[in-house]
Amino acid sequence: MRKITLFFAAMMTAGALCAQADKTYQREDERQRGYYNRPWLRYEAETDKCETNVEVLPLSTTNAHIQSEATNQMAVDLVEKGDYVAWTADSAANAMTIRFSLPDNATALDEGTGTTGTLGLYVNGVKMNVWQATRNVDTVALRDDILLDSYWAWQYFSGTKGVAYETKSGSVLRMRFDEVILRIQNEIPAGATFKLVKEDENSKPYTIDFVELEQAQPVAFESIVGEKVKYTGDGVDLQAFVNDNAGKTVYLPEGKYNVPVRLSIPANTTLQGAGIFFTEIFFSAPFDASNYAKRGLTSNSSNVKVDGMYLNGTQNQRYFDRNQNKQPGKGFNGSFGSNSVISNVLVQHFECGAWLTDAEGLTIKHCRFRNNYADGTNVAGGCKDVTVEYVSYRNNGDDDMASWSSKQGRPKLAENVMYRYNTSECNWRASGIGMFGGKGHNINHCLVLDPIEGGVRFDAKFKGAPFDESEMMIMSDVSVYRAGTVGNTSTWKNTVPAFWFSLVDAKYDVRNIKVENVDLYDSRNSAILFSTSPSSTFEFSNICLENINIHNASAYGLYVKTGVKGGANYYNVNFEGCSLDIKNDAYPEEFRLYNEPCAADAVFVPASDGSFAVSAENGYVEVSGAAAGTEVAVYNMLGQKVSQKTASTEGTAAFSLNAGAYVVVSGNIRVKIVF
Repeated sequence: MRKITLFFAAMMTAGALCAQADKTYQREDERQRGYYNRPWLRYEAETDKCETNVEVLPLSTTNAHIQSEATNQMAVDLVEKGDYVAWTADSAANAMTIRFSLPDNATALDEGTGTTGTLGLYVNGVKMNVWQATRNVDTVALRDDILLDSYWAWQYFSGTKGVAYETKSGSVLRMRFDEVILRIQNEIPAGATFKLVKEDENSKPYTIDFVELEQAQPVAFESIVGEKVKYTGDGVDLQAFVNDNAGKTVYLPEGKYNVPVRLSIPANTTLQGAGIFFTEIFFSAPFDASNYAKRGLTSNSSNVKVDGMYLNGTQNQRYFDRNQNKQPGKGFNGSFGSNSVISNVLVQHFECGAWLTDAEGLTIKHCRFRNNYADGTNVAGGCKDVTVEYVSYRNNGDDDMASWSSKQGRPKLAENVMYRYNTSECNWRASGIGMFGGKGHNINHCLVLDPIEGGVRFDAKFKGAPFDESEMMIMSDVSVYRAGTVGNTSTWKNTVPAFWFSLVDAKYDVRNIKVENVDLYDSRNSAILFSTSPSSTFEFSNICLENINIHNASAYGLYVKTGVKGGANYYNVNFEGCSLDIKNDAYPEEFRLYNEPCAADAVFVPASDGSFAVSAENGYVEVSGAAAGTEVAVYNMLGQKVSQKTASTEGTAAFSLNAGAYVVVSGNIRVKIVF
């Protein structure tokens, strides 16, 4: 999302227009946080950043105000025929994405199916034709207007945990925006004025958040090397065609393909489209009791490649019939075996963009996971050595970048998951980044913007394999803007911080996590929170925060709630504009917050041995059963060595320690003790 500070040009003539591409986050691009090399330029419908003949909706985080879900919490309402918003193009472009909102038609009793409206696109005063695929038309059509459709938008919640979603009676509103993509018949030249104009005779608001422009070039069949075949059908028989050509590159030319089934890809097969703006697979099965699961791409085979297409479908809510056991389908699902690649794909309007289990060596790159009803991507149980990079996440209804070592019969550990150079925007439930157990994950150079709830969370609430005892999880070089809730305004009407270490409803400890070189900007609640549930026995251990910059938080910079157990380390954490820098309500004998450098790569967890014993009384710790002459060391719960001695000929060692929690280590024996 490139941004630049621009001058407000309301009511100016087109020749004097100075509203250009947006570069507010240019600094993040320069330090390569987020999808810094994305192919589009953004043009915001905000004060000082556009020309318009209407008022810009003022900044608001109030849920009842639609702009609370917009980027930077500002937008423009086009209400009457002739209302417009306009900009000057920095670069030539032939492809456009519009983020918009139209009203729903839901009632307290009936599900909403959305409303439609049209805009005209004018370039230097001349109306343009566009190529656009729409929901109820089987082909990509050349149109003289742009169709907006809110069928996929508007989700309603009552705030009751465990309820999937409700009809319009729900008081918590979410996902009011959606996006439309199109190609322009004649490209917009650099320096040209382009304008979106409401052309309908009604007074319902057409809310515009922003426009993105880019140059889109199709992938030609002739450019593909290796064994290849071109599909010429309409989508109905695509599965049979793919099966008959397993092991080849199956090319989908420009067009819309209505596929009535979940599409499975065999081993060593490439599904190649002409590009996001050229090839659409539309999963056309009705969203009903017999067909709700017939959507998405799946594979459990190796060496599969998917590239250059747009995935869409009829699904317009997370679950079928508001039943959490009726999950309609993900854009990508399965394991994709080993060494598969997913690239240059836009995924919209699925339960999740991608939910993967048991994948090994998978790469996801240069994709767009937007406007889905749950996770953007969840690299879940059994996955190993998976990389997700250069990805745009936007307007998804659960964690965007997630890894849950999920339980499917038995817990399966996810290992060495890498999220890097990704941008999360306008996530409307949960968080931009969410880690739930796992081993050796690395999240770096990511950017989280404008989530309605949390920015980042390390959480133990879901059953599965815990955070690993032998290897650190690292997060570094991440920026988070405007995260956290204003009061109790989350989906479940509770308070959410920008960055959350959570043992609420925990199933295991949260441990062995290092967070470094992170910036938190304008947090709407506390910037960093450690919290737990009453009477929980689980703890935080070996949590390290280093080189953290907190730039404004409406509550506390670092907040530890009552009842939290274990310990954490913070060093070179800088606070600016917080109501209180640090608030520690934990009991001192249960939680230690150390302002010390982090121990390098030190991970220690409870273990025991039948002949090895540790006892403690009045600050005096005695070890017996160690091998004579071996080293016996004591570590705190941050993994820092606090004392070391050599076992006597009788195998004993003694230490004088302050009350707290420690791990005593001798060889491969580790024993945890609390006194």
